[in-house]
Amino acid sequence: MSNKYDDAMKRLEAGFLLRSSRRSKKRGTCQRYDSALPLTEHDLLQLETILPDPIPDGYRHFLRFYGDACWRSRQWKCLLIDEPDITLNVSYFFGIRENSCYPLRPEYENNVVQHDMLPRLLPIAQGDGGTYCISLSGDDRGQVFSWHTDDVGQEVLDGETVVISDGTCFVAYSFDEFLHQIYLID
Repeated sequence: MSNKYDDAMKRLEAGFLLRSSRRSKKRGTCQRYDSALPLTEHDLLQLETILPDPIPDGYRHFLRFYGDACWRSRQWKCLLIDEPDITLNVSYFFGIRENSCYPLRPEYENNVVQHDMLPRLLPIAQGDGGTYCISLSGDDRGQVFSWHTDDVGQEVLDGETVVISDGTCFVAYSFDEFLHQIYLID
């Protein structure tokens, strides 16, 4: 079944990775597939049980068809809208299945609990410079940001912890725009 993201994923030469089954001789290793297995509404609702708000529509549609971890066959870069001279590396997209090679759920839980990532930010992809996240709520709902643990800053003022920096850098106004900004490096 065709969907609006097929052309972009072909353009990016994306492959899909899942962990081998327990019956496989290569248990625990990732195997490449040329196409993703579509997710069900139940799969998406399971993920949303740990989130403070629903997944934005564009990314939700992408997950329905490409919810397995997507990886690159060659290097991907992402142009920044507000700073066209800057490009960021994109290594892979997180998958939401438990047997994904790059599972989203533990990434989200770990970053929120251990690294002070705002709970309204949902990791969608990983790059050398940090994690790409989509905002789940607020005025920037649906926008994509780059987030890095080293950029989170807090100070104690008058006995209260004040956030100086939430570790984010704006990347795109929507998931579709983010996907459009990614290109292959030859």
